[in-house]
Amino acid sequence: MLSLAAVAAVAVATTGKPYRPPRDIPPAEGLDNPNAGHKNEKIDHFVVLFMENRTPDHIWACDDLPTGDFIKDGHFLPIDPADPSKGGTTLKCGSATYVCPSGPGFDMFGLHFKPGANEGKYPYGEQDDKYSSAHGAAGVAVTLFGKGTVPVKSAIARQFSIFNNYHSSVPSYSTPNHLYAQSATSCGLDDNVNYNDCGGPKASFPQRTIYDNMFEGGVSFGIYSNYTPHSADTNMDGVQRHVDKFLGYTDFWGQAANGTLPSFSFVFPGNDPRNGKGNSDHPCNDVALGERLVKDVYESLRAGPGWNKTLFLVTYDDAGGFYDHVVPPHEGIVPDESSCVIKAGCPQPFDFKRVGSRVVSYLMSPWIPAGVIMGPPKKGGPLKTNGTAWEHSAISATIVDLFGLPKYLTKRDSWAGSFSELLTEATPRDTPMHLPDAPPPTKKAAFHSCGDKDDISRKQRRHVELWTRLNGVAPPNDWEAMGYEELQTWIHAQYQIWRHGDRSAETVEQAVELTEAAVKDETICHISTPARE
Repeated sequence: MLSLAAVAAVAVATTGKPYRPPRDIPPAEGLDNPNAGHKNEKIDHFVVLFMENRTPDHIWACDDLPTGDFIKDGHFLPIDPADPSKGGTTLKCGSATYVCPSGPGFDMFGLHFKPGANEGKYPYGEQDDKYSSAHGAAGVAVTLFGKGTVPVKSAIARQFSIFNNYHSSVPSYSTPNHLYAQSATSCGLDDNVNYNDCGGPKASFPQRTIYDNMFEGGVSFGIYSNYTPHSADTNMDGVQRHVDKFLGYTDFWGQAANGTLPSFSFVFPGNDPRNGKGNSDHPCNDVALGERLVKDVYESLRAGPGWNKTLFLVTYDDAGGFYDHVVPPHEGIVPDESSCVIKAGCPQPFDFKRVGSRVVSYLMSPWIPAGVIMGPPKKGGPLKTNGTAWEHSAISATIVDLFGLPKYLTKRDSWAGSFSELLTEATPRDTPMHLPDAPPPTKKAAFHSCGDKDDISRKQRRHVELWTRLNGVAPPNDWEAMGYEELQTWIHAQYQIWRHGDRSAETVEQAVELTEAAVKDETICHISTPARE
């Protein structure tokens, strides 16, 4: 149970009216869909699980997959490419741990650029893996999981389809990539900042989202979490407008079992009830918990009557400081040019004509062959250039394509490919009822951003600013002196208050109770499935 002190911390004075987004939805600014009004006959349910901060080399390089572009055990990164005798870093299989000892430090903007080269404006300077050491490719950043140590992801790579070339939309951190995944723009941001930090008239992002597009197009959707989503996800007007669509994991399990999931489901990771720790795979969360979450979501979908018409994407927001050897695409990449962009590249000057590092991503569906490693899109969207790449705007592009919506959100998703081109089976194939057992939870405590129980994180600071604004409340007294978990209690309760739309005194205790129930009951799937053979 949560302490009385924690409950009291939630009960703070209101400071004014809570923020409410404009009711009017901005117009779509992308190209017209040439297939508007025509629904894809193979798919009724598109499900996205949005994880955090891992790269393909880090996860699969040592898994002995028959194809794919991965480094090999013993890969060497020189300190000085002109003179390898000066030393460097040798990558070793089995060096990664479920709970990393510290945060990885590979520069997600600089990546593979030659030191001093132009990184911000096309045509860009020289890029090559040999320059990776200059951008922090060492230590935790270059650790590799050993063969079989992430059994769920290993099985998925063989039973389904993983991406060889799926990239973050922006060579940066969480906020811009969460925005791109749900709106095909970051409004010009390339770091974890608010809209008004870059010239916007308010902190909340104003652009049209995938949810606005589906709402106006009559396509059903749900947003699922058992814990507070990332601050970027609830800091968009086009998400806040649809607060009634926020549901818990128990709702997801039940709808999957009954075949009543909406047309689109966006699932956020949360906390595992076995130890209350995060399962997003963000450093230093326990990767064993992320393995279990993926297994649970897949098995709930597979056991339900809607599986034969389901497309399930798991993708990661960004590289999170982990190294990957592939130089990201930088030819033919289309900036979104959304009207919400006040300054293209903020706070770092950037023209959005290159994408970020590869990120772990895979597709599961009975319409996709087993063991396929997918390259860049073959078709792309209606906006054509001399280059294609899978990146987070493909989520919006796929929604528009699958469900026949009239218009794309921005130029970026007008260009991005749709996952429908990968549904190549003529009839739905049989897929396994179960994935392998996930590793047990690691005994070592695991905190977001790799602090300890006495440290509050940058993510928590962003949440305090967010919920004081959205709920019109003051932060708890001496909140900066709180420990990690005590402040989390306040954050999660404020999320529940926002979600249920009531700031009354009675809601404070109810919010804490809901937070407890979410952690205890909503992460592990309770859907009955056939016995494991």
